Amino acid sequence: AWTTEYLIPILHELIDRYRPGHFWLDGLWLEGRPCYCEHCRRRFERTYGYPLPLQPTDEQQGDIGEMLEASVDDALRLIRTAVSAKDPDILLAANTAYFSKDLRPPVGVDWLSWDYVNTPDWRALPFQCTYLATAGRPADIMIYEARRPLTHLKTEAATMLAHGMRFHLWHDPLPDGAIKPKSLELGAGLAKFIRERGTWCIGSDPSANVAIFASRRLHVTAGARELDLAIQSMHEILRQGHVPCEVVRRDTFLARKERYRVMIVPDTRLMFREDARILKTFVEGGGALVVIGPLPRDLASELELAPPPTGENVTRSIGAGRVLYIARNLISEFRALADPDTRDEALRVVREVLGPVETIRVNAPTGVEVVPVVHDGSLHVH
Repeated sequence: AWTTEYLIPILHELIDRYRPGHFWLDGLWLEGRPCYCEHCRRRFERTYGYPLPLQPTDEQQGDIGEMLEASVDDALRLIRTAVSAKDPDILLAANTAYFSKDLRPPVGVDWLSWDYVNTPDWRALPFQCTYLATAGRPADIMIYEARRPLTHLKTEAATMLAHGMRFHLWHDPLPDGAIKPKSLELGAGLAKFIRERGTWCIGSDPSANVAIFASRRLHVTAGARELDLAIQSMHEILRQGHVPCEVVRRDTFLARKERYRVMIVPDTRLMFREDARILKTFVEGGGALVVIGPLPRDLASELELAPPPTGENVTRSIGAGRVLYIARNLISEFRALADPDTRDEALRVVREVLGPVETIRVNAPTGVEVVPVVHDGSLHVH
């Protein structure tokens, strides 16, 4: 009812009065906690065959997470259809939707946008950019200008451009709608910086041969935070070691799997059986799979792999490829301690399975990110 009886009539009125080129909808997001209204309870029982539980188990929480995501997707489909019926050229974005916290293909939107980095965070920004580079739509990250000098904004813009993304600068206007002179000066300096680089950056395609696999089952069962902590920590380890990587979900992995030599499953305790089968097929075809920390039950079953009682590493050949299981949870240790020795051990494992392939060698501090991309048919390294 909120979508059809409230929001869509407002959008139609705005189209009739102002003929906008696009809509940017703020905050279409449901996270974790279900609605227990009559409609949602009826929908849940019809879909999953049992009443919506008040105290769900892990398995039931996975069903609840899927229903919440389906509700957002359904709303965006309705909005997209209603807007296109009025003007098919209008573009649509929904703030926060389909970033790494959602881990599914975008529905109904033309580009992805989120004020994800409201405070400077050098680790969060390159991680999210890495995910968005293969997420399936053009993307931007909104950056709030407050407390950021131009040099800082340029660094954030350069990170986004290196990953092929756009930059979205957010101002707070004055009560009369005017923009403060200092904000105009910042915006002009940043616009010049971006326009000098945009033509050979925006729209680039990442070109890494290592990928981190994000488990959708862990995502819908435990929530975005647990999964984000795992894959973001693994990304940070690779970033500090100057090992270019991508962060993929099931559909993006299937679309890009021929590019990868190594897949990493970091600190992941739950996985759908279908994902486990896909990863097994990847190994059988000659790929290398590295599992660090918990061994998901369905993946262990598919690979016929069991954690050793003494906790040592296990290497197993399957088809033309191999699996390396690291029982020690290097990811959670690195996250807790930021220990360079733990990071280096994880990097040693990845480099070992990567083997003697062409790599980028960088004599630079660990804070420097290396991003190889293809733009207009040529390889660029940022």
